[in-house]
Amino acid sequence: MVDYEEQAVITGIKCMRQCAICTVPPDERQHLTGKTWEPRTHAGTIAQLEHQKKFSIDSSDDNWMHPIRNFAWNHHLINIHQSMMVDILHQLLKGAVMDVVRWVKDLLRDMSSSQAEAMESLDRRFREVPAFQGVKHFSNFSTITQWGGDEQKDFVKQLIPAVAPLLGNHPALQYARAVVDFVLIAQYTTHDDETLKYMDQAIFRIDCFKWAFANYRPINKKDGKPHFNIPKLHAITHFADQIRLFGSAVGIDSAHFEAAHKYLVKVFFDRTNKRKNEFEQQILLHNTRLINLLAMKDVLDYRASKMVSQAEDNITAKVTKSSAPLNLSSWRLTPVGRCRLRDAGLSTKYWREAHFVAQYLDIPDLIDALAVFIRECRNRGNNVSMSHSELDRRDLDPSWVSLYHICVHPSITCWKRKAKNPKDIEELSSELVRCCPNWQGKLGSWRRDYVFVQEHEKRSESSQRGPSVMEGKMVGQLQLIMTVVDPERRDTKGSFVRYTGALIELLRFRNSGAVNHQHGMVEVETWLRGNARNPRGIGARRIYQMSMILRSAHIVPTGLQDGVYYINNYIDWDTYNTIYDSDFFNQGTTAARIYAKRFKH
Repeated sequence: MVDYEEQAVITGIKCMRQCAICTVPPDERQHLTGKTWEPRTHAGTIAQLEHQKKFSIDSSDDNWMHPIRNFAWNHHLINIHQSMMVDILHQLLKGAVMDVVRWVKDLLRDMSSSQAEAMESLDRRFREVPAFQGVKHFSNFSTITQWGGDEQKDFVKQLIPAVAPLLGNHPALQYARAVVDFVLIAQYTTHDDETLKYMDQAIFRIDCFKWAFANYRPINKKDGKPHFNIPKLHAITHFADQIRLFGSAVGIDSAHFEAAHKYLVKVFFDRTNKRKNEFEQQILLHNTRLINLLAMKDVLDYRASKMVSQAEDNITAKVTKSSAPLNLSSWRLTPVGRCRLRDAGLSTKYWREAHFVAQYLDIPDLIDALAVFIRECRNRGNNVSMSHSELDRRDLDPSWVSLYHICVHPSITCWKRKAKNPKDIEELSSELVRCCPNWQGKLGSWRRDYVFVQEHEKRSESSQRGPSVMEGKMVGQLQLIMTVVDPERRDTKGSFVRYTGALIELLRFRNSGAVNHQHGMVEVETWLRGNARNPRGIGARRIYQMSMILRSAHIVPTGLQDGVYYINNYIDWDTYNTIYDSDFFNQGTTAARIYAKRFKH
């Protein structure tokens, strides 16, 4: 049992006043740290019920419990109170997270001249958050009244970059960030002492920064002060202990049961006659038939499968690679260009000359970047290393690549860690990163995703453009994915060598790439912002080989300045565990203590 109301019914505790797991007094539940309370036991519950009966204790007493007999009392190896599980869905997503949303809305109303203006600013910020693969995009965030568990998981990943410009330096942002940190870490499929330590630190920050929303909480009748005696907020203090006892909270999340209820009951209910005394039996029959069909399918698939040895099995190499080329038949082709393609033995369906592609797509820097790219690929083929200054140097006359032939790819396949397999959290999963014209059938509309590229060696402390927090990575927007034919180089089979790369417009780090202590994200800006372009350098647009492109990046406009963005490290497990402040633990703890002390005084 994970839902609080269900726990109250089965254990007999006083709903909204007591905890089913520990003996915390009702008015002490707001203290998430500093105090520990004895766990509830069968002996303690029975003794409390006998005490109530003997002395006729009234139900208004804080320790009063419902006089019911629990079925687990006769099972001496089970403590029903310890079996009251923590729950990501109800206690975190529908509890702590929705409290944050409600309080932030109230705070924005007070900070704005009108309620409509506050909600419009919040909706506008969520609309400005770019879409990301596998994550729902919200256009009218404030008007949503019915939330699903998957939707809540999606907006948690976007909450901090959405509200950070609205809250600024307000301590409410620190509270929201602490809640998001706790929710994300609680969804890990595997834990160790270090992850549990960060969960405890997130609870400490929540406990200190919660007073930022004191004006939006009811008053305690005993002391006349605002209180946070919320059962679902207190429940987060039990997560670490429950994880130590039963493993990852993902395995006991009630979302699994909700999904089972949806697919095994609701779907089949529509196939019944819906009569009161008959529909349950019909649902059971439908479930039985479905299980039999699935079992037979597995048997048939097994018999039809071909047993292969490990040597025969083709193992897919997990490297970044481009998709099939884009059909360029709609791109006009001159007779001279057609003859050149035929002379080169290339299809007129997929290939065009470089100068034509640059003009057709309005990418004036393509020729300059292509010359540097081919020069780099040739040197790598000859095992000649190039310094960064040489890679950045623009050719005086790059026109020698203008007639080279190019084909365009609409996407590339990258790999990232999703940590879904508890036996191997480093297991990689594929993702598509797109750079495609006429996206979703809209002529002239491009989809250009952002990616991480490995610009420098990892942990390059001395690199000027590769801050240590990014371990030599840079971030940029895809402009074109292409393969170019080098007519001056041939491979061992006598064919012209082909190089595949992506033209990327890089963003530069602000504040030397340091993580911002307020919102926990790294800020970037457009390359030319505040600096004159170096006429000898290639600039922000560069072509990178596939091996240097790592995975997708979620870049969110700050809304405060044009050309300034956040790198959203809350978007997935891989980014969250890659981009973080190494001094995050100490800095966050110190900031929480300072605010708690200031609020107390």
